[in-house]
Amino acid sequence: MPDVQESLLKGGGKPMALIGEDARVVVRRDVEHWSKLVKTLGIRAE
Repeated sequence: MPDVQESLLKGGGKPMALIGEDARVVVRRDVEHWSKLVKTLGIRAE
């Protein structure tokens, strides 16, 4: 998916190829990080 990789790079992201437990660890870490930020800032869905 070159278009997805290009989009990630343009946005400052880093494309990663993860499978299995490695993918679960990254997703879990990201969810914890963004959940804390959303709660701290009081962001709510409309």
